[in-house]
Amino acid sequence: LKSSMPEKLFRSHLPSRMEAAACGTRRAPQRMCVKVSSAVATVLPDRSILVTGGSTPTTTVSTSERFDPGSGLFTPTQILTMPRYLHTATLLNSGKVLIVGGSIGGALASAELFDPATNAFTPTGSLAKARVDHTATLLNDGRVLIVGGSGPTVGSIAEVELYDPASGQFSVVASLAMPRSHHTATRLPQAPAGSDGVLIVGGDGSFGTTDTVELLSYNNATRMVSVSPAAPLTVARQDHTATLLMDGSVLITGGSDRIYQPVAAVELRIGAAFSAAGTLNHPRTSHFATLLPTGQVLIAGGLDSRAIAPTELYTPGSGFRDIGNMVTPRFYAAAAELPNGQVLYVGGFDASFVNQVSSAEIYDPFWAGIGPMNQGRSNH
Repeated sequence: LKSSMPEKLFRSHLPSRMEAAACGTRRAPQRMCVKVSSAVATVLPDRSILVTGGSTPTTTVSTSERFDPGSGLFTPTQILTMPRYLHTATLLNSGKVLIVGGSIGGALASAELFDPATNAFTPTGSLAKARVDHTATLLNDGRVLIVGGSGPTVGSIAEVELYDPASGQFSVVASLAMPRSHHTATRLPQAPAGSDGVLIVGGDGSFGTTDTVELLSYNNATRMVSVSPAAPLTVARQDHTATLLMDGSVLITGGSDRIYQPVAAVELRIGAAFSAAGTLNHPRTSHFATLLPTGQVLIAGGLDSRAIAPTELYTPGSGFRDIGNMVTPRFYAAAAELPNGQVLYVGGFDASFVNQVSSAEIYDPFWAGIGPMNQGRSNH
């Protein structure tokens, strides 16, 4: 039986067969070829998951792998044109993936495109400002808005850039009032016709962790961006999550405060203002929040003083409850939603803060126990 309500089930991804890997060794198919942290996972049009870049204890990697939910296998793609981690990877309307910025020991200005049809990467235009720990938001007209981040010689960046897939070029279109990195960017559904609204929340600003919020309004006709202040957070935070809920409100969870301690307070933006919305059972930063098909939000991974194993499920109107532990606690991992409400987690650091993991695990809300029968039976 399948449960009608989401419940926890984290499991190591353990297909029964071994697969010859192009990286040169035979490996369990639930493991990536390279142990990495700070990689990025992107859902492709065929529902496979592209995992790009990342870092190991000794180097930045140019490897990329593709996870097939049907077979349960990771297979290498061709390599990135530039090793990078803490970059962004955005699915374009064409089905290609735009890889922007990141670090290779210093912030990068380069960008590249992944083509799922060829499994290959090719260079595209370069950023005006090299950056890492930025955000990239796909707009309604297919362009991509690049906001904030940290530069190679300066702190947080104010310049906002727009990528045009038709020309393959970036252009500076606005500046934030507060330069920031480690923030979130959420495209709002309530924008007027012919425009996009992108909500920029918190982050590491000019004077450390900030509670400031800005609203970017993109005009599809003029391709210009206006910047306006918005109501602030109730708690300053960076490395938090922002999840657009089904009713159009935005859920903010976790992050680090002004003294770099994990935040328990949760807040909800309804309309134009934030208000307190309870607390996490386990304060955490650098975690993942995934909207499930039920409208609930899965909170997993991250760290406080160590990698966090317990996971939580947020139900609008009811708050948070624990739903069990990850198989391998991890942070600076990559995560992506799979078909049928499953969520894939790969790589990252484990609880030791030293070891990077190549293992993957899946949250499966539907194959969970739903309680005992009134009477045990067989052959029914």
